[in-house]
Amino acid sequence: MPGRWLRIWANVTVAGTIVLLALGTVVSSFRFGIEDQIWPTAPWHLALINWSEPSRGFLIEHAHRLAGWSMGGIMAVLAFGLWWTETVSKLRWGGLAALMGLTGAYLYLHRDLIQQTKTLAPGLPLSASITSSTLLVIGLAAVMLTSIATAYRQSPGWSLRLLAVALLIGVMIQGLLGGLRVHLDVMLGKSLSVIHASFSQVVFGLTVIIALLCQRDTNLRVASVSAAARVWSLTAIAVIYAQIVAGAVLRHTSSPFGPRLHLLLAFVGVVAIVVTCSQLWRANSARGWVVTSLAIVAGQLLLGVESWLV
Repeated sequence: MPGRWLRIWANVTVAGTIVLLALGTVVSSFRFGIEDQIWPTAPWHLALINWSEPSRGFLIEHAHRLAGWSMGGIMAVLAFGLWWTETVSKLRWGGLAALMGLTGAYLYLHRDLIQQTKTLAPGLPLSASITSSTLLVIGLAAVMLTSIATAYRQSPGWSLRLLAVALLIGVMIQGLLGGLRVHLDVMLGKSLSVIHASFSQVVFGLTVIIALLCQRDTNLRVASVSAAARVWSLTAIAVIYAQIVAGAVLRHTSSPFGPRLHLLLAFVGVVAIVVTCSQLWRANSARGWVVTSLAIVAGQLLLGVESWLV
């Protein structure tokens, strides 16, 4: 079972991801995503510029980038902390070394791409060097091998460590998607925006799952859930995520399928959530979460209706 500081850090990760998503929403809503088409930039980029020159959108866009860097670091600390709880010494040190190698390879790739932006015009494809590509492949392979080994060993907390690896890789992918969406805007238009917006919810979902599994009484709550509630909850998750993708299509493109699917799946999602909550309520399981979920759904419906009217 993760220690107290890891449980707190997991909750901080969830809260920080919500802030990052909110900043991303501001960037998308006010069309600040391509205020600066030069990507990637260093995390300390705002400290290198004259603040009397940039527009408000430029500052917000780079605040979003800085928040992304910060959350990447926070998630990396969470992953290292969870792997530190591995009881098998060889797996613990192997996993920590693999995570360090993957993180270092990603930072080297970022440095490699920054060097390219000094000579390459915005909108032209970036390419990873042989060195950075090799390091990244080695890092991913090492992480995957140690993950397979700990899953095979099934020492206490092994599933949390696998989720931590998935989260770290996920936030790296999300960062690349966000940056390429800016850099390749002229070439690819809004297609990468849809993927970037949709995948962000996968990363957020992983942070929530890890935070919940870090709690002491999670296993007791899960064990008390009925099979019907499990099926309905998985159905609700699938429908809600499909609606999120449809919402991204609606928000970033002019496709006629976006608004139609988003509205239709909203009705289906509400039904799936209500049925799931009723199953949990009858089983006297996690009633506090049931009430919270229904309150969030009601608030989301209200926001959706008001957004549509506006």
